[in-house]
Amino acid sequence: MRRCPMSGEEMTQEVFHTVTIDRSPHGVWLDKGELFRIAEDLRDETDWKDYAIAIFHSWFAPQARPEEHGMGTEERGLPCPICSEPMHRDTYRDTYIDRCDKHGVWLDAGELELILQRLRHDRDFLRGIRLRLSDVEL
Repeated sequence: MRRCPMSGEEMTQEVFHTVTIDRSPHGVWLDKGELFRIAEDLRDETDWKDYAIAIFHSWFAPQARPEEHGMGTEERGLPCPICSEPMHRDTYRDTYIDRCDKHGVWLDAGELELILQRLRHDRDFLRGIRLRLSDVEL
């Protein structure tokens, strides 16, 4: 079992929109590609699939982190549950994403739900994500 990067305790696996994710009381770990699969599962409910895909690509494209447009990167140093290397922490508005470029993303408790809610309802959030990716070759 994988260990929570915040507490070190074993995470439990659960199915979230047909994707098996790792969860602890402190947050959720999504392996590389799992956010994309969640977006695929939800695409029939809303028309935000392209935005979710853009988010997925932005988390794994190191050059996609301009400081303008309300984004930033800081070092929080949480260990990746797979390789134990320190993850980088990206911010966009009030959303924080700890990422391992090789393995996936860590979202603090409530962040996955916040991201999904924002993608569905907040057009400014979506515009910000588009701006973030404007200089990125995907």
